[in-house]
Amino acid sequence: MFLKKPMYLLDYMNYRKPIFLQGYCNLIECQCGSGKTHWSMDCIHNKESLYYSERNLYVTDTRALKEAVQNDYYRTTGRTAGQHNEQLNVITYQTLANKIQNGSLVEYFQQYDTVFFDEVHQLFIYSRKYDKKDEDEERAKYSLIIDNLETIMNISTLICLSATPKDLVNHFFYGLRQPELINEIIIPTDKHKICYYTTDLSQDVLDMKDVARQIELGKDEKLFIFANTIRELKEYQQIMSKRGYSTVALWNDKKYQKPHVNETTGEIEEHKWKMTKEQLNARKKLLKDGEFDTQVLLLNGAYESGINIEYSNSSEKQTIYVMVASSNYVQITQARGRIRHDIEGLFYLKKIDNYELTEEEYNRLYDTLEQLEEECLNDMYSYVNKDGLNDISEQLNLYFKYNGQGKLQKATTFKKMNEVLEMLELPFEIVKINCDRKVNGKRIQSYYIIQEK
Repeated sequence: MFLKKPMYLLDYMNYRKPIFLQGYCNLIECQCGSGKTHWSMDCIHNKESLYYSERNLYVTDTRALKEAVQNDYYRTTGRTAGQHNEQLNVITYQTLANKIQNGSLVEYFQQYDTVFFDEVHQLFIYSRKYDKKDEDEERAKYSLIIDNLETIMNISTLICLSATPKDLVNHFFYGLRQPELINEIIIPTDKHKICYYTTDLSQDVLDMKDVARQIELGKDEKLFIFANTIRELKEYQQIMSKRGYSTVALWNDKKYQKPHVNETTGEIEEHKWKMTKEQLNARKKLLKDGEFDTQVLLLNGAYESGINIEYSNSSEKQTIYVMVASSNYVQITQARGRIRHDIEGLFYLKKIDNYELTEEEYNRLYDTLEQLEEECLNDMYSYVNKDGLNDISEQLNLYFKYNGQGKLQKATTFKKMNEVLEMLELPFEIVKINCDRKVNGKRIQSYYIIQEK
């Protein structure tokens, strides 16, 4: 059959009629905008669908995606998804990990005919980021899901969806050494047949803040900025607000906590960065309708996947630029995919090979280190505990070669960052100090950037 134009995933499934197998990892790899969620909902509520399933579990990476799936299901069926709805239950990977840890895995998955793992790459990212490694500590939660993928596959039909499934594929190839257990639903020679959104210009840059200071928006043009930390969101928001653009920044409003010094008592306390009423209303509108009223929208990792921004015809072409303050391919791909139409420009951080710095790259790093040093001099608790170290890592964006293979890996520990700084002959050092003060009974660690004299 000759195809004159690309198809959405639902049309492709009806055209090719692939077989989903129990006992296998049924992988759907296609770009953002191809209709993965729409096809999944068709399997769940449309009894005429080729792949209709009566009892479904839909697992998401973020609360934002969970709410988006629930809203989509409600708009289509008028019913509320949840544990009391036999047709569809929607949970996050975190909730699934807790359920497996505290109960019987077999009994839990026997409730479902089909299990969808959406944005499945995040499961592996969470495992690396959050799981505990010490043998005497509580068993790692996300690793527990990964370790039991084969068991889940043999109880229910497992469908994994992602635009960037490299970690999942590597798990079967190199971890289990059973690549034959992957049932690739979209064969490689068919990937060009699937619709996806286009980007006219894709550009890596050394300093995303320079882009924020220079980018020009027309009256009806909008900008979406993605950053990893709340600190970065606020910095970009300040830049864009000073330039006269209306902005809204959204983050995880549930449990984000940052140690700070109480100005009255001088003690270190936990401070919840709660969003304002205006921010919460903007969040609600974004998740429900995919719309935002300001000229600039800023989101962090809590919204990296799952939300559909400007997917209606009335919104088409309003957001024409996307800025991603990251050099990570997965984050770039997923953040770009939030805008559900073609765009003119995508800007993201350059992954610097720190063994061959240009003069411009060296000067950028030097200036950034000077700014970090000044922050630490003005506030000794600027960078506290793991979140503070992550902030430093994101701003420096340092990489090193590992395993003698010439591959680049991000420096995320202060020891490795110092090694790279020394190698680059930059006269700065990151130091760690165990403070006398405590938060919730635990002694805190503060990180400083100092310039060597």
